[in-house]
Amino acid sequence: MDIFEKARRFIEENGIAQLINNSDAVLVAYSGGADSSALLHFLCDYLKNSNVMLAAAHLNHMIRGAEAEYDQSFCEKTAKALSIPFYTKNIDIPKIAAESKKTLEEAARDERYAFLSDIAQTLGENTLIATAHNSTDNLETLIFNLSRGTGIAGIGGIAPVRRNIIRPLLCVSGEDIREYLKENNIKYVVDSTNADTAYTRNHIRKNIVPLLKEINSSAEEAALRLSKIARSESQYIQNEAEKLIYNGAIKRTDFNSAHPALKSRAILTLYKYLNGSSNGLSSVHLDAALDFPPQETGELSLPCATTLFFDKDVIYMSRETHDPSNEKTAVELRVDGITHPFGKQFAVALCEAGKEPIYDANIYNLFIKQSTSFDTIYGSIFVRERLDGDKILSKKMHKKLKKLMCDKKIPIRYRNDLPVFCDDNGILWVPTVALRDNANGNDITMYVFKLKG
Repeated sequence: MDIFEKARRFIEENGIAQLINNSDAVLVAYSGGADSSALLHFLCDYLKNSNVMLAAAHLNHMIRGAEAEYDQSFCEKTAKALSIPFYTKNIDIPKIAAESKKTLEEAARDERYAFLSDIAQTLGENTLIATAHNSTDNLETLIFNLSRGTGIAGIGGIAPVRRNIIRPLLCVSGEDIREYLKENNIKYVVDSTNADTAYTRNHIRKNIVPLLKEINSSAEEAALRLSKIARSESQYIQNEAEKLIYNGAIKRTDFNSAHPALKSRAILTLYKYLNGSSNGLSSVHLDAALDFPPQETGELSLPCATTLFFDKDVIYMSRETHDPSNEKTAVELRVDGITHPFGKQFAVALCEAGKEPIYDANIYNLFIKQSTSFDTIYGSIFVRERLDGDKILSKKMHKKLKKLMCDKKIPIRYRNDLPVFCDDNGILWVPTVALRDNANGNDITMYVFKLKG
């Protein structure tokens, strides 16, 4: 079947066609690559007899130098040849990533969608944004989420529609798209970074997907079916979980009698209500909430300065107000093995596992080290001093550092000076005191040195 005909059937079956018919415009996220080139040509053909405006937008991430500039020029020329309005912008993603402590991929994605949203608003209130995700992308997403121990929402993969974002080519594989472009002599550009298997998604695409297709040549279609089922079941769980929530709280009697799946989703939903997303909240936090004794009162500390309270009758969440004036100096660590002096007694460093950091042996002695895994780290690792009320997740409970230090008989002279290793999810490790639950690993090692004398 022609991929455009397959896409027409797909958008009809998934309600995308109706959304398009009711829209002011459709804005294509156009990188110039094979997938977005196919999408642009498909929508150009699909809308040729429609009153709906078609436009294209290209963001130059300023990562690949002259190659990115060529791609930008290619997209502009292609849009002009198709008589499609074209919008473009240059954004220094490496700089933004460094300032925001995001990965290049995260920063690029966030800035790209912000750019697309800005353009869409100028085109009309009902403008849709079309992205070129295909069935191979969905399979890769599924594999990536599985490797991180995702829940049912992660198995849902890439949805055909998300708010004002549509994915008309989600039913077509990347291989079929490239074959179609070749047969129809449609030109496109190739991003050289797509061949770099140091990027997780590229590694999955190049090395894992082919192995799966040896087992099932229709692996992409099977993944689409699985994702559709998972999204449907996840939505049912979400609907039932929301019935437990009333005025931002959950009755303890309702919570205690609910199925664990509904309990977890209700806690997750409260967290999203409060923080706007589920970033940082892991299965460890949800398990701790589910393991809280049904008849006891108390609280659990969650990421984003959020606290989950268990009162006698209700369960609710609250978020602390951030006061920058209370912050103490922090040292951000990079995985380069460079030693940073910290306070009057210590120095700290971060290294790839198996490597040793650079330090002056005449000044410092190795005090202690601890290895961890990339998968357990949120954002960047930094080191700061201990703060009043500090807690760490240990044995499924958020425990106060002050009490842990007393229990472990840490010398008083060290307690306020010990480096506290953190990430964007809170405290990761306090030397000689505690390591956050499930943070063991072999990817990187945190080092602490003690000043001689």
